[in-house]
Amino acid sequence: MMWVASCTKLMTALCAMQLVERGHITLEEPVYTHIPELESLNVLTGFTDAGVPIEEKHTKPITLRLLLTHSSGLTYEGMHPKTLAWLKYHGKKMNAKPTVVGRFDAPLVFEPGESWAYGPGVDYAGLLVERISGLTLEEYMKKNLWGPLGITDATFFPSTRPDLQERMAEMSGRGEDGKLSVHAGKMPFVDEKGEEVTGCMGGQGSFTCAKEYIKVLKGVLDCDEGGEGRVLSKESLEVFFKPQLGEGSRAMLNAVVQDDAVCLIPTLFFQGGSANDDIGEQRNGRYTQTRS
Repeated sequence: MMWVASCTKLMTALCAMQLVERGHITLEEPVYTHIPELESLNVLTGFTDAGVPIEEKHTKPITLRLLLTHSSGLTYEGMHPKTLAWLKYHGKKMNAKPTVVGRFDAPLVFEPGESWAYGPGVDYAGLLVERISGLTLEEYMKKNLWGPLGITDATFFPSTRPDLQERMAEMSGRGEDGKLSVHAGKMPFVDEKGEEVTGCMGGQGSFTCAKEYIKVLKGVLDCDEGGEGRVLSKESLEVFFKPQLGEGSRAMLNAVVQDDAVCLIPTLFFQGGSANDDIGEQRNGRYTQTRS
Protein backbone atom coordinates (compact mmCIF):
# COMPACT_ATOMS: atom_id res chain seq x y z
CA MET A 1 0.00 0.00 0.00
CA MET A 2 1.13 3.52 -0.69
CA TRP A 3 0.03 7.10 -1.14
CA VAL A 4 -0.44 7.28 -4.92
CA ALA A 5 -0.57 11.08 -5.01
CA SER A 6 -1.41 12.43 -8.46
CA CYS A 7 -2.30 8.98 -9.77
CA THR A 8 -5.58 9.87 -8.05
CA LYS A 9 -6.26 12.31 -10.87
CA LEU A 10 -7.08 9.58 -13.40
CA MET A 11 -9.68 8.06 -11.12
CA THR A 12 -11.27 11.43 -10.38
CA ALA A 13 -11.32 12.37 -14.06
CA LEU A 14 -13.08 9.08 -14.89
CA CYS A 15 -15.72 9.84 -12.28
CA ALA A 16 -16.23 13.35 -13.63
CA MET A 17 -16.62 12.00 -17.15
CA GLN A 18 -19.24 9.57 -15.88
CA LEU A 19 -21.30 12.57 -14.76
CA VAL A 20 -20.89 14.11 -18.21
CA GLU A 21 -21.93 10.85 -19.83
CA ARG A 22 -25.02 10.67 -17.60
CA GLY A 23 -26.06 14.22 -18.44
CA HIS A 24 -25.47 15.79 -15.01
CA ILE A 25 -23.03 18.38 -16.37
CA THR A 26 -21.17 19.24 -19.56
CA LEU A 27 -17.51 19.93 -20.15
CA GLU A 28 -18.29 23.44 -21.39
CA GLU A 29 -20.67 24.95 -18.82
CA PRO A 30 -19.41 27.06 -15.89
CA VAL A 31 -19.12 25.06 -12.68
CA TYR A 32 -20.20 27.93 -10.43
CA THR A 33 -23.68 26.51 -9.82
CA HIS A 34 -22.03 23.68 -7.92
CA ILE A 35 -18.80 25.38 -6.80
CA PRO A 36 -19.57 29.09 -6.27
CA GLU A 37 -16.27 29.45 -4.42
CA LEU A 38 -14.42 29.35 -7.74
CA GLU A 39 -16.36 32.30 -9.12
CA SER A 40 -14.95 34.54 -6.40
CA LEU A 41 -11.30 33.78 -7.18
CA ASN A 42 -9.46 36.66 -8.82
CA VAL A 43 -6.55 36.57 -11.25
CA LEU A 44 -3.22 37.50 -9.69
CA THR A 45 -1.74 39.81 -12.33
CA GLY A 46 1.34 40.98 -10.46
CA PHE A 47 2.60 42.96 -7.46
CA THR A 48 3.17 46.60 -6.65
CA ASP A 49 6.66 47.90 -5.94
CA ALA A 50 5.83 47.39 -2.28
CA GLY A 51 5.02 43.73 -2.89
CA VAL A 52 1.26 44.08 -2.57
CA PRO A 53 -0.62 41.57 -4.77
CA ILE A 54 -2.60 43.01 -7.68
CA GLU A 55 -5.76 41.03 -8.35
CA GLU A 56 -8.47 41.39 -10.98
CA LYS A 57 -11.77 39.56 -11.40
CA HIS A 58 -11.57 36.79 -13.98
CA THR A 59 -13.79 37.35 -17.00
CA LYS A 60 -13.86 33.90 -18.61
CA PRO A 61 -15.75 31.04 -16.90
CA ILE A 62 -14.11 28.05 -15.28
CA THR A 63 -15.49 24.85 -16.79
CA LEU A 64 -15.01 21.16 -16.07
CA ARG A 65 -12.89 20.89 -19.22
CA LEU A 66 -10.52 23.55 -17.88
CA LEU A 67 -10.37 21.94 -14.44
CA LEU A 68 -9.44 18.55 -15.90
CA THR A 69 -6.78 19.96 -18.24
CA HIS A 70 -4.96 22.31 -15.82
CA SER A 71 -6.15 25.29 -17.85
CA SER A 72 -8.42 26.96 -15.28
CA GLY A 73 -5.80 29.32 -13.84
CA LEU A 74 -5.48 27.34 -10.62
CA THR A 75 -2.02 26.15 -9.62
CA TYR A 76 -0.48 24.24 -6.76
CA GLU A 77 0.88 27.12 -4.73
CA GLY A 78 4.40 25.76 -4.37
CA MET A 79 4.79 25.34 -8.10
CA HIS A 80 4.36 28.94 -9.25
CA PRO A 81 6.37 32.06 -8.29
CA LYS A 82 3.26 34.26 -8.21
CA THR A 83 1.45 32.12 -5.66
CA LEU A 84 4.62 31.63 -3.62
CA ALA A 85 4.90 35.41 -3.36
CA TRP A 86 1.17 35.67 -2.58
CA LEU A 87 1.52 33.16 0.25
CA LYS A 88 4.53 35.00 1.63
CA TYR A 89 2.68 38.32 1.56
CA HIS A 90 -0.26 36.87 3.47
CA GLY A 91 1.92 34.82 5.83
CA LYS A 92 0.23 31.59 4.82
CA LYS A 93 1.57 28.05 4.61
CA MET A 94 1.05 25.56 1.82
CA ASN A 95 -1.18 22.52 2.26
CA ALA A 96 -2.39 23.91 5.56
CA LYS A 97 -6.12 23.23 5.49
CA PRO A 98 -7.89 19.85 5.50
CA THR A 99 -10.42 20.49 2.69
CA VAL A 100 -10.20 21.31 -1.01
CA VAL A 101 -11.80 24.75 -0.73
CA GLY A 102 -9.84 25.66 2.39
CA ARG A 103 -6.51 24.50 1.01
CA PHE A 104 -6.66 25.77 -2.57
CA ASP A 105 -7.88 29.33 -2.18
CA ALA A 106 -5.02 31.22 -3.83
CA PRO A 107 -5.87 33.49 -6.80
CA LEU A 108 -5.73 32.24 -10.36
CA VAL A 109 -2.41 32.87 -12.11
CA PHE A 110 -3.98 33.48 -15.53
CA GLU A 111 -7.35 34.02 -17.15
CA PRO A 112 -9.18 30.67 -17.46
CA GLY A 113 -8.38 28.91 -20.71
CA GLU A 114 -5.47 31.13 -21.70
CA SER A 115 -2.49 29.17 -20.36
CA TRP A 116 -1.49 26.03 -18.46
CA ALA A 117 -0.33 25.36 -14.90
CA TYR A 118 -0.22 22.12 -12.97
CA GLY A 119 -2.59 22.49 -10.07
CA PRO A 120 -5.69 21.55 -8.08
CA GLY A 121 -8.15 21.66 -10.95
CA VAL A 122 -8.76 17.93 -10.59
CA ASP A 123 -9.12 18.34 -6.83
CA TYR A 124 -11.97 20.74 -7.59
CA ALA A 125 -13.32 18.31 -10.19
CA GLY A 126 -13.53 15.79 -7.36
CA LEU A 127 -15.44 18.33 -5.29
CA LEU A 128 -17.76 18.81 -8.26
CA VAL A 129 -18.45 15.06 -8.29
CA GLU A 130 -19.29 15.25 -4.61
CA ARG A 131 -21.67 18.16 -4.89
CA ILE A 132 -23.51 16.77 -7.91
CA SER A 133 -23.78 13.23 -6.58
CA GLY A 134 -24.38 14.03 -2.92
CA LEU A 135 -21.68 11.50 -2.01
CA THR A 136 -18.14 11.91 -0.82
CA LEU A 137 -15.63 11.21 -3.56
CA GLU A 138 -14.65 8.00 -1.79
CA GLU A 139 -18.28 6.88 -1.59
CA TYR A 140 -18.77 7.73 -5.26
CA MET A 141 -15.68 5.80 -6.30
CA LYS A 142 -16.72 2.77 -4.26
CA LYS A 143 -20.07 2.73 -6.01
CA ASN A 144 -19.11 3.74 -9.55
CA LEU A 145 -15.42 2.93 -10.04
CA TRP A 146 -13.75 0.78 -7.41
CA GLY A 147 -16.77 -1.48 -6.93
CA PRO A 148 -17.36 -2.24 -10.62
CA LEU A 149 -13.63 -2.88 -11.09
CA GLY A 150 -13.30 -5.16 -8.05
CA ILE A 151 -11.08 -2.75 -6.14
CA THR A 152 -11.25 -3.11 -2.36
CA ASP A 153 -7.85 -1.91 -1.15
CA ALA A 154 -8.22 1.82 -1.77
CA THR A 155 -9.17 4.78 0.38
CA PHE A 156 -8.73 8.51 0.92
CA PHE A 157 -8.63 8.02 4.68
CA PRO A 158 -6.16 5.39 5.94
CA SER A 159 -7.35 5.95 9.51
CA THR A 160 -10.60 4.23 8.55
CA ARG A 161 -8.78 1.17 7.20
CA PRO A 162 -6.43 -0.29 9.84
CA ASP A 163 -5.93 -3.31 7.59
CA LEU A 164 -4.43 -1.07 4.93
CA GLN A 165 -2.42 0.98 7.40
CA GLU A 166 -0.60 -2.18 8.46
CA ARG A 167 0.67 -2.57 4.89
CA MET A 168 1.44 1.10 4.23
CA ALA A 169 4.82 1.92 2.72
CA GLU A 170 6.83 4.87 3.98
CA MET A 171 7.95 7.67 1.69
CA SER A 172 11.73 7.78 1.52
CA GLY A 173 14.33 10.01 -0.05
CA ARG A 174 17.78 9.35 -1.46
CA GLY A 175 20.39 11.68 -0.07
CA GLU A 176 23.53 12.99 -1.72
CA ASP A 177 25.38 10.01 -0.28
CA GLY A 178 23.09 7.71 -2.24
CA LYS A 179 21.48 6.24 0.87
CA LEU A 180 17.75 6.03 1.49
CA SER A 181 16.11 7.54 4.54
CA VAL A 182 12.47 7.79 5.57
CA HIS A 183 10.96 11.18 4.75
CA ALA A 184 10.27 12.91 8.05
CA GLY A 185 8.75 16.11 6.67
CA LYS A 186 5.11 17.10 6.37
CA MET A 187 3.13 15.27 3.71
CA PRO A 188 0.32 16.77 1.60
CA PHE A 189 -2.22 14.30 2.95
CA VAL A 190 -2.13 15.90 6.40
CA ASP A 191 -3.04 19.43 7.48
CA GLU A 192 -0.98 22.05 9.28
CA LYS A 193 -1.58 20.23 12.57
CA GLY A 194 -0.26 16.98 11.15
CA GLU A 195 -3.72 15.44 11.21
CA GLU A 196 -5.34 13.48 8.39
CA VAL A 197 -7.23 15.72 5.98
CA THR A 198 -11.01 15.63 6.24
CA GLY A 199 -11.80 16.17 2.55
CA CYS A 200 -11.23 13.86 -0.39
CA MET A 201 -8.44 15.44 -2.46
CA GLY A 202 -9.32 14.20 -5.93
CA GLY A 203 -6.02 15.30 -7.41
CA GLN A 204 -3.65 13.81 -4.87
CA GLY A 205 -5.32 12.14 -1.92
CA SER A 206 -5.84 8.41 -2.45
CA PHE A 207 -3.99 5.38 -1.11
CA THR A 208 -3.87 2.02 -2.87
CA CYS A 209 -1.43 -0.55 -4.24
CA ALA A 210 -0.11 -1.41 -7.69
CA LYS A 211 -2.28 -4.53 -7.97
CA GLU A 212 -5.45 -2.49 -7.44
CA TYR A 213 -4.41 0.50 -9.53
CA ILE A 214 -3.74 -1.76 -12.51
CA LYS A 215 -7.42 -2.61 -12.39
CA VAL A 216 -8.18 1.05 -13.08
CA LEU A 217 -5.88 1.00 -16.10
CA LYS A 218 -7.46 -2.22 -17.35
CA GLY A 219 -10.88 -0.67 -16.83
CA VAL A 220 -9.90 2.18 -19.12
CA LEU A 221 -8.66 -0.24 -21.76
CA ASP A 222 -11.87 -2.26 -21.48
CA CYS A 223 -13.87 0.85 -22.37
CA ASP A 224 -12.32 0.74 -25.81
CA GLU A 225 -13.30 -2.89 -26.20
CA GLY A 226 -16.82 -2.44 -24.86
CA GLY A 227 -15.94 -4.99 -22.19
CA GLU A 228 -18.02 -5.96 -19.21
CA GLY A 229 -17.49 -3.78 -16.18
CA ARG A 230 -16.41 -0.77 -18.25
CA VAL A 231 -16.33 2.58 -16.46
CA LEU A 232 -17.05 4.74 -19.52
CA SER A 233 -18.62 4.23 -22.91
CA LYS A 234 -16.33 3.99 -25.91
CA GLU A 235 -17.62 7.38 -27.06
CA SER A 236 -16.74 9.00 -23.74
CA LEU A 237 -13.33 7.35 -23.81
CA GLU A 238 -12.64 8.96 -27.18
CA VAL A 239 -13.42 12.36 -25.67
CA PHE A 240 -11.26 11.47 -22.67
CA PHE A 241 -8.17 11.03 -24.85
CA LYS A 242 -8.91 13.70 -27.43
CA PRO A 243 -6.58 16.76 -27.34
CA GLN A 244 -8.33 19.41 -25.25
CA LEU A 245 -5.89 22.30 -24.86
CA GLY A 246 -6.34 25.67 -26.52
CA GLU A 247 -3.48 27.40 -28.28
CA GLY A 248 -2.22 29.32 -25.25
CA SER A 249 -2.45 26.32 -22.92
CA ARG A 250 -0.70 24.05 -25.41
CA ALA A 251 2.14 26.54 -25.91
CA MET A 252 2.70 26.91 -22.17
CA LEU A 253 2.65 23.14 -21.54
CA ASN A 254 5.23 22.62 -24.28
CA ALA A 255 7.40 25.35 -22.74
CA VAL A 256 7.09 23.85 -19.25
CA VAL A 257 8.11 20.32 -20.22
CA GLN A 258 11.26 21.68 -21.86
CA ASP A 259 12.34 23.68 -18.81
CA ASP A 260 14.62 21.61 -16.57
CA ALA A 261 14.28 24.13 -13.73
CA VAL A 262 10.59 23.32 -13.41
CA CYS A 263 11.50 19.86 -12.13
CA LEU A 264 12.95 21.43 -8.97
CA ILE A 265 9.83 23.38 -8.01
CA PRO A 266 7.68 20.46 -6.75
CA THR A 267 10.22 19.86 -3.97
CA LEU A 268 8.93 22.87 -2.02
CA PHE A 269 5.33 21.83 -2.64
CA PHE A 270 6.13 18.30 -1.50
CA GLN A 271 7.77 19.46 1.69
CA GLY A 272 4.65 21.46 2.51
CA GLY A 273 6.72 24.21 4.10
CA SER A 274 6.24 27.91 4.49
CA ALA A 275 6.31 30.23 1.52
CA ASN A 276 9.24 31.88 3.27
CA ASP A 277 11.32 28.78 2.70
CA ASP A 278 14.11 29.07 0.16
CA ILE A 279 13.62 26.57 -2.63
CA GLY A 280 17.36 26.31 -2.93
CA GLU A 281 17.58 25.05 0.64
CA GLN A 282 15.08 22.24 0.11
CA ARG A 283 16.32 18.70 -0.16
CA ASN A 284 16.59 16.98 -3.50
CA GLY A 285 13.10 15.68 -4.28
CA ARG A 286 13.93 12.18 -5.49
CA TYR A 287 11.47 10.05 -3.55
CA THR A 288 10.56 6.41 -3.58
CA GLN A 289 8.28 4.08 -1.66
CA THR A 290 9.74 1.55 0.77
CA ARG A 291 8.18 -0.77 3.29
CA SER A 292 8.88 0.14 6.90
